[in-house]
Parts: sequence; structure tokens; C-alpha cells
Amino acid sequence: MPDYALGLSAQNLVLQAVAEGLVAHQMGGFSREAIASSFALPSTARAVVAIAVGTLAPLRCSPRTWRREVVSRVRKPLSELVFTDSWGNPAF
Repeated sequence: MPDYALGLSAQNLVLQAVAEGLVAHQMGGFSREAIASSFALPSTARAVVAIAVGTLAPLRCSPRTWRREVVSRVRKPLSELVFTDSWGNPAF
């Protein structure tokens, strides 16, 4: 699957999870070999992304981790991310 389609698929899964009242957590640094073994992936398939979907369990994590999970996120403004005809020329 091309990277573009993979990114869109991951995004749609996360957005749908949130719309359903769930939490989705994308993970890096997972073991491709462990995933292949655990899920009996055929040799023609490979693990590329790992996304956990579920509900927050505040009693199962440290207070520090819980605070990090529930804190409001601060996003960069679109003027720093979306440009018009040249890099650095904000579209918004």
C-alpha cells in the first residue's frame, strides 16, 4: 500500500475512533517481527503501523501518564503549516 493511502487509512481509523467516543494511540518503535508472529501474518504481509484503540483507563496508569493523556493539546496555527505558491507564504 502506498504511503499516502496508508496515512489516510490511519487518519480515518483514528477519526472514527474519536467519533465513537474511543481513544486511538499510534505507536512507533513496535516490533514488526513480534506483530507478524503474534498475528500469524503471511509472508506477503508486513506490519507498518500500530494503533491501539480503546477507552482510557485512568486507574491503570500513573498520575503523570494520566495528566499527559487528558491535557488539552495546543496545535500550531495553519499559518505555520499551510502555504500558497511558495514555502513560508501562509495561505491563512
